[in-house]
Amino acid sequence: MTSLYKFDFDIGDKNNSADMCRVVNNLAALCSGEASKRVRDYLKYHTRWIINLKQALLFYTGAVNFYRKLEQKNAQMVFPVPGNLSGRRFEAEGLYHPLLLFYGKSRDQVVDNEVYMAPEGKFCLLTGANQGGKTTYLRSIGLAQFMMQLGMPVAARRMEADLCDRIFTVFSVGHEELETRQGKLG
Repeated sequence: MTSLYKFDFDIGDKNNSADMCRVVNNLAALCSGEASKRVRDYLKYHTRWIINLKQALLFYTGAVNFYRKLEQKNAQMVFPVPGNLSGRRFEAEGLYHPLLLFYGKSRDQVVDNEVYMAPEGKFCLLTGANQGGKTTYLRSIGLAQFMMQLGMPVAARRMEADLCDRIFTVFSVGHEELETRQGKLG
């Protein structure tokens, strides 16, 4: 027995939402009158999860691709150990900003950092010379926290951190960032 209809969806295809709408409309067109409306409503309601699943799969596909590109650049990555929501602990050994590897730096040129912020250390003062890496250091911490909470590996030898419900950054926005529309964590 052969099927009259076959629908293939490529997760990486940006037109899948439109394809799904066409499928719903085509199936509804097979019916007539009130049945057509009811079939259309039923299919729209019961296929919404596919569209939502597609968004999640696109994100995780991108995360896997990002990880593979970092592996090709000999990046050291680790899955961090998440803590709880009530604490404010962040510990990392060998932490670095992974995007530096995409901007022409080799793994040997990227500086590893140690970060130890315990719950009693709620205030941290960071000083250093201009162009000394302070901003990159802070970006690597913020990016590592964000990636950990997304379930992704981070650029470090070891990392343990508590979860948080908000991540705030304040970096002045320069003329170049306004033109490129790129944020400061990247």
